[in-house]
Amino acid sequence: MKPVTIAGGGIAGMSAALSLASYGIPSNIIEKSDTAGASRHGDFEGLENWIFPDRKNVFDSLGLDLSVLPSFAISEFLVHCPPFDPIKVQAPEPFFRIVSRGISEDSVDQWLYRVCMEKGIEIRFGESCDIAEADIIATGSQKAAAYIQGCSFLSNLSDQVHLLLGDGFAPKGYAYVIIQNGKGTLATAFKKPRNSDANFLDETVKYFQSAGLHFVPGYTFASRGSFRLPARNPFAKQIAVGEAGGYQDLLFGFGMKIGMMSGWMAASHLAGERNQARDLNRMLRKKLRLSYLNRVLYERLNDSMKYRLALALSESDNPVEKLRQTYEWNWRRMITLASGKKPVEIHFS
Repeated sequence: MKPVTIAGGGIAGMSAALSLASYGIPSNIIEKSDTAGASRHGDFEGLENWIFPDRKNVFDSLGLDLSVLPSFAISEFLVHCPPFDPIKVQAPEPFFRIVSRGISEDSVDQWLYRVCMEKGIEIRFGESCDIAEADIIATGSQKAAAYIQGCSFLSNLSDQVHLLLGDGFAPKGYAYVIIQNGKGTLATAFKKPRNSDANFLDETVKYFQSAGLHFVPGYTFASRGSFRLPARNPFAKQIAVGEAGGYQDLLFGFGMKIGMMSGWMAASHLAGERNQARDLNRMLRKKLRLSYLNRVLYERLNDSMKYRLALALSESDNPVEKLRQTYEWNWRRMITLASGKKPVEIHFS
């Protein structure tokens, strides 16, 4: 059997290879970097638990044991919306799991790489792939729609997570601090305003330091995100997965689980499991369309409205479930929003 050629060895590409292996289909991953996770920065990121809940685990579908993934479950954090006082938001289940990205042994990238090696999947590092020869394209974002700037640092502070909302720190986006086991990540994710030369990373660092988080910024990093919906029918001669195919949450940019599921979808199609592939495609497209509408809503909020939204979440018995509901809208609400005929009210009742 001719191996499937996968261009790109990120999370989506490796997930596609693992899913193909479960069908007994060999694959070759061609990755231009020298090792898995080399394009990342050693920073922390979150595996969300509301778009694709842990109880409907994509890891199980790929034959992965989530319990052995180096991660930290986060069930509470502080939301900052200056000039208002910070708000604690907590839930009876995790909002997300914090994982490390990059080349360290405990990163999710290296963890997936080790599983690929155990499955006998060939990964050719340090090579460029002729895209025309690839069956699956997993080469990441090609066009910037949002920007991420951040820094990593060492800290003797206790483990904690903070979310910062406000156009002075992250226009149409959010900033955050994650500290776990003596390591920290600070980042701001934003859409760049026209004719602005503001340094949102500096403003975010200054805010958190003034709020009592004493740390010295270390290694700085920057990346970008691409906001676009995937093709209605992705099953062309070549199947694009992950950010290359538009599989990324358009509200807050979470992309790991969506990328993994898009790899599973591509593998199902190539394995002849067409019904499963179509079901996965429909489910992913629904979630992504809803994330687009959530993005439209979010960009209409001013800082005071963001505070009220955070306050409503903090008063909920299960704010994680409330977040899930934003990805399960019915068609009537979607059409009303899209038409713009009525003002949109945002509330959690």
